[in-house]
Amino acid sequence: MDWGVGHASHARVLADTLGDDVWNADVAARALGACERAFEKLARAAEFGVGDVDAHVAFGEAQRTRSEVLRAEATARRSMVETFPESLDPSGTGGARSSDNLFADADAALARVSDPDHPHPLGFAKALRLDSRHLDALVGAAECHVERGKMTRDSFQLHSENPSSSSGDASKAHFARGWATYRVALEGPLLFPDDRVDPGWASDRLEMAYNAACAACLAGDLDAGERLLESVVECDDETREAIAADADLEALRLRRTFAGVPPGG
Repeated sequence: MDWGVGHASHARVLADTLGDDVWNADVAARALGACERAFEKLARAAEFGVGDVDAHVAFGEAQRTRSEVLRAEATARRSMVETFPESLDPSGTGGARSSDNLFADADAALARVSDPDHPHPLGFAKALRLDSRHLDALVGAAECHVERGKMTRDSFQLHSENPSSSSGDASKAHFARGWATYRVALEGPLLFPDDRVDPGWASDRLEMAYNAACAACLAGDLDAGERLLESVVECDDETREAIAADADLEALRLRRTFAGVPPGG
């Protein structure tokens, strides 16, 4: 499994260099190649180590990285089409994949590794079938649900001239499921104190609480998000300025009842 984790880590490092303002097709191709090598090694590890939850979790992380690279490529392609409409074929019929197809592939990758009810689950979803309280699998699945919600929401907003209520409902459903999964993860250390459900380091606990607060706010549970953020701020792990700049917490800032957000934030 170590080789698979190594390939997945390499893909993660490469993916981190890609962003909204930076696009490098060569780096993206190398990252996707590293993901494919990770899938091969981790699938083999899971096959030979029946019940090895960690191999499935690592597979889920590699699939999240693949999804992130595909989304970065889709975003870059869409931006290029908007800036130079004469130079690119947005439909992808000229050989290159369209941004819509790339987003769909990215979403499908997350769906299969986050939904335990998927007919052919992989990654976090498979891990949760084996151990429904495994913390890393719960957090990984929760993040996938949140990421799917953001992709659906952003697509809905992009095509707002032809709005679809189903797209808006779908993004809300993803956020709600992400928050529900985070709630299970947060309850784990309290109800079942063992290594499988406890993140251990204080910094890891606070990071999970912060991300869970973002999921709660996106899902519309502002009271829960506020309580979680208050606990994080009390430990000084996140500055008020950082919270004020987080787009995921916009709904909480608009409510202006959270002491962790500075005036005017």
